[in-house]
Amino acid sequence: MAPVVAHRPVPRGRIRPTRPDELPRAAEPLAGVGTDITEDLHAAAGKADTSLLLHECLTQRDNESAMRAATGTLNGSQTDPLARLSALLVATDRDERAVGYALTIPPSRFLAQVRQANEVQGLALTLVITKLKGLAVDPAHRGRGIGAALVKRSVQVYEQSGFHVMYGQSTADRDLEPFYRRQRFTVLDLGEPLRLEPLLALPASIASEGEERFFHRLLG
Repeated sequence: MAPVVAHRPVPRGRIRPTRPDELPRAAEPLAGVGTDITEDLHAAAGKADTSLLLHECLTQRDNESAMRAATGTLNGSQTDPLARLSALLVATDRDERAVGYALTIPPSRFLAQVRQANEVQGLALTLVITKLKGLAVDPAHRGRGIGAALVKRSVQVYEQSGFHVMYGQSTADRDLEPFYRRQRFTVLDLGEPLRLEPLLALPASIASEGEERFFHRLLG
């Protein structure tokens, strides 16, 4: 059975999937932390699960079925792997007003590079590594544990889906290292690449872009 993004309590509120009609409202706070909501992610909004592709791979024992799932062809129809393996969660207060968002997506650029060199390896990585792309909390509600609750729920969703690694990036000026360490992420030095060999036994790395640092966490 595919895991679902259940509603999770936050102080005087809850965490749930973002509905399609809420995407315009989510765009502004996420843009404020350097994250855009692409058209691909519209298909993910309001979905209760993020593991359709993973579920297909795990329930089919032959490689052809796994390949079909990871490339986005399920039950004879096309589906976008990026959208179907993404999660856009919203934290709401007791009056159902949005106070924070967390967006987690497959690292599409890195996965495309791997697939160019090794198609099978790239498809396999699609189902084990995910990126915490954006985390935004309303300034009036910061310091109440909302960001931590959003990260915790995002981690749980991907753990339930069988993913092995979650990572993200932050710029030097945002001073987020203490926050992510409290969420049990390992924070790398500024400019240090994210090496995947100790995490996934894969001789590959993701390069840092300019004045940024990676943070990562093993799941499960």
